[in-house]
Amino acid sequence: MGNLTFKTGILLAVSLLLASFGQIFLKMGLAGGEISGSAGLIKAFLNPYVLLGFAIYACSTLTWMLLISRVKLSVAYPMISISYVIVMILSALILKEDVNWLYGLAGLVFIAAGVTFVGKGMSGGEK
Repeated sequence: MGNLTFKTGILLAVSLLLASFGQIFLKMGLAGGEISGSAGLIKAFLNPYVLLGFAIYACSTLTWMLLISRVKLSVAYPMISISYVIVMILSALILKEDVNWLYGLAGLVFIAAGVTFVGKGMSGGEK
């Protein structure tokens, strides 16, 4: 079980994109407002966008399982933070949410730096 290769990097990207789109579809299905009570939860669950979001998220889980069967979890898991950036971008583009791009870009830099440091730490660092 090794580090990320090109093949496992593609698997990671697919998993992150699927998870991110799953979140977008869940949000689209809940655009009607807050869920209140069990009747509201059932109604929300039956929304086609919510069902699609769950299905896409399930596919993401399957690709994630394939990935962590090939890569150390300590290497793969920090990469999930990249999905924060993907969801931010998709939220602005698809959901038309108001995003502060200055803070978003700053967050991207911190996330990238953090993932890099964690990855270096997990691989044993420079010798």
